[in-house]
Amino acid sequence: LLYPIVIYAFKRKQLKLIWLILLAVFELMVIISSGYTTALLLWMLSTVFIFFKRDFKLTSLIVVVAVALVVFFLLWDLISDGLKLLADNIDNRVISDRLRDLSGGQEGLKNSDDKRLDLFLMSLNTFFAHPILGSLGSGDGGHSFILDNLAKYGLLGAAIFAFMYVVIFKKFFMPYKNTQGYGYVVWMFIQTLILSTVNAGMWLYVLCLYIPILLALINRGGCVRENTLDSQFSIKRFKSRIVW
Repeated sequence: LLYPIVIYAFKRKQLKLIWLILLAVFELMVIISSGYTTALLLWMLSTVFIFFKRDFKLTSLIVVVAVALVVFFLLWDLISDGLKLLADNIDNRVISDRLRDLSGGQEGLKNSDDKRLDLFLMSLNTFFAHPILGSLGSGDGGHSFILDNLAKYGLLGAAIFAFMYVVIFKKFFMPYKNTQGYGYVVWMFIQTLILSTVNAGMWLYVLCLYIPILLALINRGGCVRENTLDSQFSIKRFKSRIVW
């Protein structure tokens, strides 16, 4: 989850290319040895962002996502062949098997030994059966933070969780709206939501602790929207309070 912030640090000229390469390779080795297929796919997606411009805005991110979705549907056969090729050459049996399942599309996932899709469908079926308040603690598949809570607490719970995510985004991510590379910042948030959809973790400590701390360090601390006049006024007000 912290890999995109390494790319962001490189784009902000706070990290040299050699360190970016070393950290990217280290991250890849850890993912493969751990057998996390979702993490591998997210690593591959994030790596593409290295080749984008430094001034990567939110509108640019939206365009990239839209183009990626179009390419995904129009060139699925080519993507499927790429997944098979990757599965044949990766040195991890778990990842290799899951990539082959993904390459088979919906049919491949149905015939997979990994029953994650069945767990997702269980949560969705529970939600559709109890859409307003949910099942209040039962009937979830147990492998997706977002889908499982949707099954447990219905639309009411989903609204509360959505409000929580909006607050987190406003507090820790939106302050960097006017910086170069804001698209990279938003991608960090989106990537966490993706992982919370296909895994049981919420990653709150990443969203509210690790990423905010690293963003502040990369941007040399402080609120990035604070101008010089505001800063001087704050210092004078702080001094007057000390004197008082």
